[in-house]
Formats: sequence, structure tokens, C-alpha cells
Amino acid sequence: MLTIISSKEEFVLEIHHRLTAVYGNQIKYFHDLDPMSELVSALLSHRTKNRDSGQAFKNLRETFGTWEAVRDAPTDAVQVAIKPCTWPEQKAPRIQQILGLVTERLGVLSLDFLA
Repeated sequence: MLTIISSKEEFVLEIHHRLTAVYGNQIKYFHDLDPMSELVSALLSHRTKNRDSGQAFKNLRETFGTWEAVRDAPTDAVQVAIKPCTWPEQKAPRIQQILGLVTERLGVLSLDFLA
């Protein structure tokens, strides 16, 4: 099949599609989280090494279990859980504020409609 390609971007995309069709997608994203978890992970990762933000995320999940529990927890407790990341004293209240705003605006603490 002859495909006419008009730009470098289209050329590279066509190569990608052909290789993926033959070999599958060999590159996996480093994690596959629900949209809310992706948001929290992104907030934790700002100016923080992956290892440290990953540990902070794990601490949040192990300590609180749900994003509702993180939202409703004392800010000091959230700050302790995310201590491995940079600026936990700033990130803890911001994360809780964002979780609260999502709940307030959507009526539920979920961003699954983005998936």
C-alpha cells in the first residue's frame, strides 16, 4: 500500500504505526494509575526525584487507603506521609485542597471520566 506523507511528523507517526502493528507496543508507561492517582502522583513529583515521589505516594496509600481519607485527614498527618518528597509542608495542603475542590465541583472524588 502506498501512503503519501506530507510532513516529518506524519512520516514518523506512520513508522510508529507500522512497527506497533508488527511488534506491539513495547514501551510501557512507568505506571498505570486511575486519573485521580495520576493527579496526586504528578503533584508529588514536582521538583522531586522519582524514587522519593514514589515513596511519598506509597506512604499516602498505605497510611490513608483512599483519597477521601487523605482529603479529610489532618494536614500534619498528610505532611508526614509525604515527607520523602520536596516541600511536603506546601504539597500536603495543596493536595487536600485539590481533592476537596474535585469533590465540591463533581460531587464525587473521582476523575474517572477522564480515562
